[in-house]
Parts: sequence; C-alpha cells; structure tokens
Amino acid sequence: MQTKQAIVETLIECGAQTAFTLPGLGITWTLDEFHKRRKDIRVVLTRSEQIASIMAQVTGRLTGRPGLFMGQGPFASTTGAVGILEAHFAGSPMVVLTETSDYDGFGQYGVYQTMTGDYGGADIRQMLGSITKYCTYATEPQDAVYGIQMAFKHASLPRQGPAAVILKTPIIRREMPASPRARLFPSSGYFAHTRARPDAAAVAQLGDMLANARFPVIVAGNGVVAAQAGEKLARLADLSGAAVATSYNAKGVVAEDGPYSVGMLGTWGMAAANRALEQADCVIVLGASLGPDYTRFRDARLIRPGEQTLAQVDVDPRNSAWVYPMDLAVQGDCGDVIDLLLDRGYDEASTRARRAAVAAIQEATGYWTVAQHTAAPGSVSLSDVIRTFERFLQPQDLLTLDAGSNRIWATSQLKIRTPGQLIVPGGIGGMGWGPPAAAAAKLVHPGKRVTCLVGDGGFMMTMPVLTTCVQNDLPIVVVVANNSGLGMVRDNLKASPIAVDYADIDFARIAEGLGCKGLRVDAPGQLDDALAEAHRSGVPCVIDVTVDPESSHSAQVSRDSSEPSVDANTTMRRFEHRVALITAAAAGLGQGAAYRLAAEGARVTIWDRDGAALEAALAEAKQRGLDVAGRRLDMLERAQVEAAVDELAAREGRIDVLVNNIGGSLRVPFHFLEQSDEDWERVMAVNVTACVTTTRAVIPVMRRNGYGRIINMGSKAGRFGSLFTGTPYVAAKGAMQAFTLQIAQEFGPDGITCNTICPGAILTPRVERFLDERHSAEERARIVASIPVRRQGRVEDIAAAVAYLASEEAGFVNGATLDINGGQAMSI
Repeated sequence: MQTKQAIVETLIECGAQTAFTLPGLGITWTLDEFHKRRKDIRVVLTRSEQIASIMAQVTGRLTGRPGLFMGQGPFASTTGAVGILEAHFAGSPMVVLTETSDYDGFGQYGVYQTMTGDYGGADIRQMLGSITKYCTYATEPQDAVYGIQMAFKHASLPRQGPAAVILKTPIIRREMPASPRARLFPSSGYFAHTRARPDAAAVAQLGDMLANARFPVIVAGNGVVAAQAGEKLARLADLSGAAVATSYNAKGVVAEDGPYSVGMLGTWGMAAANRALEQADCVIVLGASLGPDYTRFRDARLIRPGEQTLAQVDVDPRNSAWVYPMDLAVQGDCGDVIDLLLDRGYDEASTRARRAAVAAIQEATGYWTVAQHTAAPGSVSLSDVIRTFERFLQPQDLLTLDAGSNRIWATSQLKIRTPGQLIVPGGIGGMGWGPPAAAAAKLVHPGKRVTCLVGDGGFMMTMPVLTTCVQNDLPIVVVVANNSGLGMVRDNLKASPIAVDYADIDFARIAEGLGCKGLRVDAPGQLDDALAEAHRSGVPCVIDVTVDPESSHSAQVSRDSSEPSVDANTTMRRFEHRVALITAAAAGLGQGAAYRLAAEGARVTIWDRDGAALEAALAEAKQRGLDVAGRRLDMLERAQVEAAVDELAAREGRIDVLVNNIGGSLRVPFHFLEQSDEDWERVMAVNVTACVTTTRAVIPVMRRNGYGRIINMGSKAGRFGSLFTGTPYVAAKGAMQAFTLQIAQEFGPDGITCNTICPGAILTPRVERFLDERHSAEERARIVASIPVRRQGRVEDIAAAVAYLASEEAGFVNGATLDINGGQAMSI
C-alpha cells in the first residue's frame, strides 16, 4: 500500500465526508485514490484555494466536525490562509492537508515552490503553525497516518479550531512499511473524550448572581453556538427575565424578536444591546471573548468591574477573565452550565420587572424599526435591502454575510427571527467569504434556501465559486450590494476618497456567462420580487443591486446612549438623502428645526428676509458641521418664492420636507376695533398667504418624487384664542389649520402628508426679550406655575416634533394638529 492510499483510508476512518480542493503537485498525486473511494468521500473542486478553505471552514462550523481543505503547499498556506485564519479566530473545526512541494531528491537544489524551510525556500510549518491549533510535519509514511489522526483529534476538542498536516511531498507515493517501528492503531481510539463537567458549586454561585440581580444581562458568544445551546438559553432567559445580548459570532443564536433579546453588542451592533449592558448590574458572559469590537473598544460605560457583578463561562479557562477581571469564572461547556441554571427556580415578580425593563430599552432605542435612508434615483439604499430581508427571511432560510458596509447594516438593523439562520465571518471577517460560505451551507443543508449578501468588492474576490455551484447543483442566491467601490473604506475616508472606487460592473451578465441566472435591481421594492424569482429558478442566481454610494454605514455605528444628542444628533441619520426647505429660519423655531434636520442627515435650505441674521445662522451651522444653505428673499413676493423653489429643485433634484415657519403677530393694535384693514391684510399675508405661495410652488416637486412632508407652524393662539397676540394673528393661525386639513386630504394620495404644530410659550430669544420687557420675575414664575409640566417650552421641543413629522416613521400622520404647550391648553 502506498502512503496516498493510507491517507485516503485514514481520512474516511476519521469521519471526513467532503474534501475541498484546488489540487497541485502532491495533492494531485492522491486524487486517483480519492477516485477509488468516491462513494465514501466527496471531492469538491473549486477555482481557488481561498474558496476551498472557506468552504471547509464553514462546513466545520455548521456540522461541528472538521471540514477538510487540501491544497499544494505554497498556495494552501497563502491564498488558502483566508479560511484557515477564519477557523483559527472563530474556533471552527477544520483539517488542512498540504505538502512541502519539494520534488523527489531536488528539495535543496535550486528550489522551486519548496516549502521545507531550506535555504532559498519558505517554511510552511512556521506559516501554518502560527494560525492552527496543531501542526505536524510528516516525513515518514506512518507519520502521515498518525498526523491525520491527531489533526482530527485536536480540531475537534474544545476549543475547536484548525489543525494542519504537512506531508513531505516524496512520501505521498512511497510504500507504507509493513511493520513500522511506531505501530499504527485505528483512529477511533484516539478520539475517546469525556467532556469536563462544570463545577456544581460554581454554577450554583452563578445561579445566585442571576437570581439576585436587579437587571442581569447575558452576553452569548461563540461558545453558545458551538454547544448548540441557543434553545436552552432562550428558555433560561424566558424563565429568569434576563436580557440576552450577543457577540457578532453568536448573532441570532436566540430569536432576536424575543421579549428578552436586545440584539448584537458593540461598535457595529444594536443600540439596544449597548444600552442594556450600560444598565446592567450583573453581566454573565457565556462563551464570548469580550473583544474590542463587542465592547466598543473598552467603553468604560459598558463593562464596569467593581460596579457590576461579572461572571464568565468558557470551555477554556484561559479565556475567562482574559479581557476583564471577573467576580466568578466557570470552566465548562455553555450548554452544561445552562442546563444547571435551568434547574433552579426564579422569582416571577423579578422576571416580570426585568421583562418590562427590556421592553423599555427596546422601545427607547427603536429596536423594532429599521433605520430609513433614501437612495438617489436609479439606486437602492442598504436600508431598503435590510428591510427586504426582514420581510423575506423564513424558518427555511440561511443567510451568509460578507465584509463591508452591507454587513454593518445587517448586524445593526436586521433582526434574526429564526435561531441559527445567520452565518457570518466572525473570525477575521475577510472580504469574499460570503459566497463560498453560502455554497458550503447549501452542501451541508440541501433542503434550506441559502442566500448571500455581499458587496461588489467582496464578490469579485470569490465570484468563481458560482462555477462550483453549477457543477455541484447548489442553487444559492447571491445578492450583490453593488455600490461600485469599497463602501466601508469610502465612508471612513469621508471627504478624502482615494483607492475606493471601482468601475461599474454588470454582475448579472457575468452570472449568465458562468451558467447562472442573473437579475438586476435598481429601485426600492424590486428586490422582494427578485429574491422570490431567484429562488424559484432552482439554479445558482446573482441579483445585482445598484446601491447608492452615499448609503453610508457610518450612521449605523451604535453610539453611546447617554451622549448629548442636540448639536450632532449622531444617534440617528433619518434624513440622509432628504432635502428640506424651512422658511423664516434665521432664528428661533425655524433655526432650531433646521439644525435638527441637518444633524440627522438632511440637506437643508433656509430662507429669511433678514440678511444679517441669515449669515449668522449659516455661520453657526458651519461651525457645527451641518449641511445648511441659505437664501435671502421676501417671502411675500410670489416671483421670488417661485424662482427660489425652482433653483432649489434644480440643484438638489428633489424637495422632501417643507416647514412653513414664517409668521408673527407683527405688533398690530391689540383691540379688534382699533385694527385697520391694512393690519389684517399684513398679518394674513405673513401668516397665511406666504405659506400658501411656498406650498403651491413646492408641491409639484414633491409629486414628481412621490414623497413629501409639509409641516405648518401654527400656534396655541389659533387653537384656543389669546389675550396677548390679537385677533388677526388668532384668525390667521386658525386659517392655517384649515389649510393644513385641505392639503392633507388633497395630496395624501400623492405620498404627501401635511400637519400642523401648535407651540405654546416657547423660549426663543425673541420671546425671552418680550417676557423680560413685560413681566417681572414673580409674573414669570406664575406663568411657569400655570403649565402642568412646570417649565416653559424650548426650541428643542419643537425641533424634535418637526423631525418626527418630517420622518418616514410619521407616514400615517396626516392632517393632524400637534399641540406642544406642556399641557397648558388641552382639548378632547
């Protein structure tokens, strides 16, 4: 028997069912033996070592048994290192079979491809030894057999990972010795293993910590995935009321729509998870590393040793208390620990209180909604893609992700409702991982629908996997978020882009040339139908989605929940790609609304008649880093208004939000009988006619885009009368409410809503001056005492209301009047 036959026999004996390869030299020499045993072990030919190694790694991750990657030494250890590194960092069981590429008897003579470490060559053992759990160099035939046995043993034992067997190439075709000095034995005996059980007393202490905490948070990591303990963890969370946050590797290990779930932690995670960790008095870490990306690079508000009670469970004691000091460290399998925690009782009242706390965090952080970003015409935003997947994913689906901004949108916004259906590159997170991962997932789970979300940069790296899918009848669907560049790098460079833009590529046409189906999507709403059609086709399919390059990941990076949110409002970017126009906005309520919308991503234009105030407002906006433009004009002049709207529409291509803020009582005589016709006309012109003129000019622009938000600034006086502002102002603001109702009814079918905000006493600088002039400190105190919330309104109160009514979340609010007066005036 030659060594190569013994190698194949040993691989089968060790449980290998599939080998992924792009063969070369020594590996090629083994293929005839694989052919003889093709009923027992499948060999999948790929187009690159990178693809083969990723498919092997994912196979190991999904099955819990080592995936097998074979390749020629120089290339298995370089281009194939992608999958090996992912397995190393993510703890996936994997065996690498490679060789030194030293030609028979010529390994030291003018080397070519030689990986033995001799002069002039490279040392493959050093290369693979640094990225594997176990690495052996077989220089004798019997070493090859024993090395494979040990590789499968080490790859499978906790913590799982990659193991490598490097064959000295000439031994592959050498005869096995009949009686080697080191006798060989069957493989099964080497795999004998009894799992170490966790210490019962330590777990009892852990249970006390969980039961006695006010608000405990469980951080689930890869250890829960490896133990296949997601269902158990969900039961524990349901019984105890503890919140469950996850690491990236464990995202979706429990259903993310559960009453206990707050999603994925970290810089690229969900705000709810970070908020929960901030509020926790007890944190129990199950099989998670607490690496920097999960803790927002050691944000001092998340994990607080000495202030929070901290415990960590891991199969490897070196991993417990590795990153943070712990009050309790438990060695053991996460599934075994959860079993013991399930055996104890939990107070029902505490469980209800904890559930209520989780629900409050979910609500406060917008956990149930996907952030809304609007794409430029002829393209789709990544928020559109994620909303589609929220609708599309069913229990029979598997979804693989890749690297880049598309992945950040998925991790921070997509809620996985079926545990275990998300497959991610959580080790090194390299580009190009997603498509081969999808192919491997389809091999392991042929009955599942498998979809991959990948950027155009990543897809180009491993696109040839499509030919492997065609050859092996693997009907995966690849959704390419095609923004013609490196989106994440582009976002990070901001105003200084270089080496980020690619030429546009039609991936659908390329897919057709590779024997697959190709579809293109370039408008919101098309992806739903494309996904359904792709999966119905029964063949590998690529959906090329034209993604707006401005669909940035930056807004999806979770921020600190306690950050001040006024100037920057960095916690939300609802109005990216939206254009807003605000009249009379050089000061006061209009200025506050302008800054708020701009801080949330809108491109804002403000109008005002006061040139000096306008310049000051624009200068302040620039200092704050806000995108605010301005134009001085008289809004009572119809021609000026129409010309300004035409110019804005031509420059921006759209107007999405109009805030009619112009108005005022104009200090006309207070008593009705003392007011002239000119007084009435002047007040009506400023408060009504100017708004009507601007609205009439803007609506056609909104109708072309099928979207609009019109917000009219009313007044408490228009709702309830006023002894301070005079009859014309009260009548004018009442007329604006009637105008709002008519616009809402007439243009609602066009996607345009119209609503009124009626402020009470808001402390703008002008109101402050008026109060100082007219009222003593005692009188002002009486005014405040008359307001149920015991304070006067602030500009920020109105700005927040404008932001809500201007958002897509308010799409069902139309013809409404929003009273903002602290309860000073109420109506039924």
